[in-house]
Amino acid sequence: MLRGVLTERPRDAFLKRLKKLQDDLGEHQDAQVHVQQLRAMSRTLHDEGATSDTLLAIGRLTEQMEQRRRDARGACADRFAAYDAKATRKALAELLRGPNP
Repeated sequence: MLRGVLTERPRDAFLKRLKKLQDDLGEHQDAQVHVQQLRAMSRTLHDEGATSDTLLAIGRLTEQMEQRRRDARGACADRFAAYDAKATRKALAELLRGPNP
């Protein structure tokens, strides 16, 4: 949507920062959903009499997803700190000012 309205150079710099932040947020959200699904699956399989090996495997997968979620959350914090910077505010201001006549 912004590509057709805003000038190319400042637009691309701003969108690049925004896309990286969105990617990190998406990674965190995806991992969180996987953790919730694995936990629900574990409860269901436990109730259905799954073997301990199966439940342990799900536990290992859950821990891997938890680590991925924690890493993504840390990346989000770092990325947001970089996004919430003078350079980003400057790029946005240039975008909102529009092309020079």
